[in-house]
Amino acid sequence: MLRAAIKKRLFPPSAIKKLVPPPRSLSSVATEKVVCSWNEWDPLEEVILGLADGSAVPPLHPAEQAKIFHLPNTLAASGPREVAKIEAAAAELDNFGAILEAHGVTVRRPRVEPNVGFTTPHFRTETANGWSCPRDVITVVGSEVIEAPTPWRSRNFEITAYRDVLMEYFIRDPDMLWTSAPFPALRDELFRDAYAETAATRAEQMAKREFVTKDWVEPTFDAADIIRCGRDVFVLHGHTCNLAGFKWIERTLGRRGIRAHLLHMPSVLNPSHIDASIMPLKPGLLLAAPNVVEDVGIFKDNGWEVVPCVEPTDWYTTDPAYKGKSGKWIAMNVLPLGPDTVAVMEHDEPMAKQLQSLGQKVVRVPFRNVVEFGGALHCCTMDIRRKGECESYFPLLDEQL
Repeated sequence: MLRAAIKKRLFPPSAIKKLVPPPRSLSSVATEKVVCSWNEWDPLEEVILGLADGSAVPPLHPAEQAKIFHLPNTLAASGPREVAKIEAAAAELDNFGAILEAHGVTVRRPRVEPNVGFTTPHFRTETANGWSCPRDVITVVGSEVIEAPTPWRSRNFEITAYRDVLMEYFIRDPDMLWTSAPFPALRDELFRDAYAETAATRAEQMAKREFVTKDWVEPTFDAADIIRCGRDVFVLHGHTCNLAGFKWIERTLGRRGIRAHLLHMPSVLNPSHIDASIMPLKPGLLLAAPNVVEDVGIFKDNGWEVVPCVEPTDWYTTDPAYKGKSGKWIAMNVLPLGPDTVAVMEHDEPMAKQLQSLGQKVVRVPFRNVVEFGGALHCCTMDIRRKGECESYFPLLDEQL
């Protein structure tokens, strides 16, 4: 029954019609523009939406522990998630997909992979993480799809769930570039020894940029460490993105004229994924967590209005049943559907009201159950196509050329 329900949900008749069979020859490859997304706010046309099925609370490997050190319920809950929670989250994700489609957005889903433990030459993990957050492992800059080298051992092969849909895009779109960062070995020497045991000195470590991942062993980053603003992208230096990872991003995008900027947010004690600290809503308007406003001077200097986010409702760290990876600032993880429309989690009413006061049309989405699986509306989608061109929104940076 459950497998049949999953199949029906993931592959309804309307979705099956959209699948493209493999070409018989190069001459039969279609030529259409499918992949093109330069920023976080242009009108949204197509997304990949994650799945809750098969999700687990990840094993306590070094990078995972660094992310959730302040969430004792999650630390104690490693293993497959409860069936009832998976079904509740899956229903909310399906509903979000229907909301996106009602707004004219094409919605694609990854495949359900078996969540089994695996062994590499350098480590073993009892389970994989899951497939709820495509933005953690994939980013799109223009026509280029980039696969991220996540330092989470439980996510070492997570990208394979997206390969079918990415291959389809590659067949359909002759301009699509498909780039994979160096596959991470994730040996023990990448991680600082006993880092989780140093939580008492975390503020001091953040000031010195001593994160769980060392900088020059191999490149690592999550795709969610990147925020795209046209010709400029902003990358968070933290537990998931090390300096080697940033340099890889900078050099790879620099060949196409894209400028990459490394941001440091010392007041964030578990820095990982920039989209829970800042979110550009449209050109010239940045929403920022109050504790990082001083860390985004590059926006202010270039004429952007930086608006401190309202204090979110914090049930994440107080509900004993919550076994997620995020704290209250995940409320900032909204998804712009266009420069004046934004999807917001329904339970985050303070956020919805603040965005309305900023002139945004708010689309409320029930999502409380999904958050526990690793992210909110932005994390659980990856925009494949937005209607717009590559532009510069930072005039002072243009003057430096």
